[in-house]
Amino acid sequence: EVILNIDIRISTYYPDAETDQSDRIHQAAKGTLYTVGDSYIIEYDSNIFNEQEMEHNRVTIHPDGVCLLRSGRDMQTKIDYIKGQTTSFRYALPYGSIDCRVDTKEIESYINEGFGGHLRIQYDLYMNDALSGHHQLKMLFARQ
Repeated sequence: EVILNIDIRISTYYPDAETDQSDRIHQAAKGTLYTVGDSYIIEYDSNIFNEQEMEHNRVTIHPDGVCLLRSGRDMQTKIDYIKGQTTSFRYALPYGSIDCRVDTKEIESYINEGFGGHLRIQYDLYMNDALSGHHQLKMLFARQ
């Protein structure tokens, strides 16, 4: 059941240990927010990693954490964020796969079914067993 058509603002922060500065990626998208059981699902398309190709994103916020499914013509990944746990995933790209892990430090979400809400995830990302960085994902969404 679709609850809302939503406008989404996403900010991802990637601290750079060498410069002590944060790289930021900002994007905006239109999507939908709906429920399945006790979970909220946000779906939207974006082209943040490849301007020529749209990727479909599905964010499931459930009582135990958050699951991000991202798929496009040349890539596919599923990331589970569970507070206080380290989870593994494989980033499938056209030139091969990268083994990754996320160590989820914090998850904060608030959803008002009639208006929108927010999601914030703080995590450490490891790629091929090397720490890539301390990351933060913020998502704000509101009824269109």
